[in-house]
Amino acid sequence: MDHLPRPRMASYSLNESRQPGTKLLGNMHDSITREAFEEYPLKRGFSSADLSAGKFPSEQSQQASALVQNWLFFGLLEEVFQVSVPARDFIATVGGGGQYLSTHLLGDYIEQWRQRVQGCNEEQRAEWVVRLREVFREVVSFFQLYLSGVNRCYPDDFAIYLNPLAVILETFQFQTSNIFADGAEHEPLPANFSLQATQELIRNGWCPYTISNILLPSNSPSLFEYARLFGDHPWFIHQDHVRCEATDCAVANVDTSTYKTKHNNVLCEGEQHCRILTPDMDIITAKLNAREIPVVSFAEDQGLVTLGNEDGPYVAISHVWADGMGSTSEEGIPICVVKF
Repeated sequence: MDHLPRPRMASYSLNESRQPGTKLLGNMHDSITREAFEEYPLKRGFSSADLSAGKFPSEQSQQASALVQNWLFFGLLEEVFQVSVPARDFIATVGGGGQYLSTHLLGDYIEQWRQRVQGCNEEQRAEWVVRLREVFREVVSFFQLYLSGVNRCYPDDFAIYLNPLAVILETFQFQTSNIFADGAEHEPLPANFSLQATQELIRNGWCPYTISNILLPSNSPSLFEYARLFGDHPWFIHQDHVRCEATDCAVANVDTSTYKTKHNNVLCEGEQHCRILTPDMDIITAKLNAREIPVVSFAEDQGLVTLGNEDGPYVAISHVWADGMGSTSEEGIPICVVKF
């Protein structure tokens, strides 16, 4: 989806930002004039109920897949904007003639939509937004039925084509709240439909634990698709997560019996001469027993001094263990790290 921001410092080949889920399965849109969202499939030979339930002959599965893509993309665009939308405005043709869904003009359409809404009276705006929320629920219902396994008549690779359709719905839910300011809750969305897309992230270096516990529970297909835009091994993933699982990140687990705290390799006078600072464990224990947060600070003439969270502002820095700056309180930490 072209309206998603490009990741900073990501490298791109020609079509890297167009993932397999954005391929156009067939243009079934332009031949029929604009109609209500529910009528879109019916005018093209299928009922919305049959598409949602997967009730069609197996030999029609490819045609049904293309229609769902057109319905939940072009049909939704027209329902939201309440204008006819030519497919060419949202299709990009790449080398070899392949056609892909494109949202490079989406921002322009949204701005025109905003202006039309501003020109409506209060009653018209209320009717418009109620209608949109109703349509959004219908799209979510299709997604939920698909995930439930009811409609198994679709091709095996159909799931990955649903991801960009969920992205466009999430975009419209956000923009509808922004433009109409109706305060309605967004319909919860699946972050990802495709096991293939999940496996692609893992092959590209993402931790299965991060995917299972951050990306998928986010209910944000845009966040999931944004992660896919980084391509092969994102620059910020420094460690190998090949041993990680969905329930456990092996990289994040630290064996304190073998862990060695790093010294400041620029300012340290040498490990043999570097003083190790340890806090007063009795004070730390007392603070914890009193349900306070121990806050450790450094004083040149006292070393590590343990205060409480009520003694003033403090900063907690996460993931210091992963950078080699962790240590158990009992073992202490090199003064070169504390001071510099």
